[in-house]
Parts: sequence; structure tokens; C-alpha cells
Amino acid sequence: MSQWWENPGAFPGQNYDPSGLRHNPAGTVPFPYPQNAPSALWDGGRGSLTWTNNTEGLLTAKWQSPLFDLRPQLRAAMSGLTGGTPIWLPSGASGKLWVQIDNLTLDLPVPATNNWVQNLEVISREFGHVNDPQEVRQITADTDITSEFTGTVPSAILTFLPPGEGYPIRWYQVSVTFTYLLARNVAPPFAVCAAYY
Repeated sequence: MSQWWENPGAFPGQNYDPSGLRHNPAGTVPFPYPQNAPSALWDGGRGSLTWTNNTEGLLTAKWQSPLFDLRPQLRAAMSGLTGGTPIWLPSGASGKLWVQIDNLTLDLPVPATNNWVQNLEVISREFGHVNDPQEVRQITADTDITSEFTGTVPSAILTFLPPGEGYPIRWYQVSVTFTYLLARNVAPPFAVCAAYY
């Protein structure tokens, strides 16, 4: 899913209009930051995880964000390549990727015991590249975030901040892998909601 905005082309109506996303009075490469850029938002909606058995016969599932273009104002100036989901943030504001996992206690017996997260391991990985969307690679070590899934709360919120301290790398992506360490007969009913803002 990517951002969408009304952008009919270089010649709307009868007159040439170099405003908005096409504003470039000096004809520079890259363009200056556009006027009236859309708000910085990606809404990933709500979805479920697809669980499969890994090589050890244990249930596993993976959620992955789209590839984000965190510097879309650079357009095709870097290696001539574009792509990904643009996040139009002003310089000095990198935003965050928010991932919420719901139904951690759904359909549990009364009294509730949080057995959907028992023996569950959750690993996150971050990917990125400074100038080429076709060369995106893992940029962080595997991070065990299982501790976010303890207790008896029905939901967990994960946050991911791209490297750059307000001036993020251009291409960025996150994956989260869920694996049970003991065999289970039933997959959990987890739902995933995600947004970047």
C-alpha cells in the first residue's frame, strides 16, 4: 500500500503549472522540496498473520512493512532509481513505524491465562540502504523483542525508528518474525495493524 495524492501531470487544464510536487523554478536536480507535499503517513490497515510450520515443525509467521522512501524529495537524483512508499517528512523529523499486535488474549479460557504468548519468540529485523532501493540489506542484528509480549494485556505496540536522528536513510523496511518454541496444534488469532507517521 502506498500514499496517493491528486497529481494529474505537468499540464493540468490548459496551463502549465510548476507548483506543488513539480515546483522547480531553477530546474535543479534534485528538485527543491515540493510545495504542498502530502502529509507524512502510511496506513497499513489491519491484517492477520499467515502461520506455517518451519523446518522443525514449529509454527512461525512473518510480518513485513513495505519498503519506505523516507527522502522522496530527492526523487530520481540518487542512482536514478525511485520506488517504495514515499513518506513526505520535513527535514529533522523522521517519524516512526508503529506496529500493533492485537488478540494476544482472544478466545482464552476463563480465568484468562495468556497462553497465546507462552513459548513465543518474536524477532525484529531492520533493512535499509542509503541510495539504492534494489540493494536494501539487513542493517541491524536480529533483535529479540519477546519481552513486549508478556503479561495478560490483549495488545502490544512496537515502534521502529529509522537510523539518522531526524535525517533518516532513504530506504527503510522492517520485518517481525513470530515463532513458537514448542509444538502447537492451533495458530493464534493475532491481528496486525501498522502505520508510519
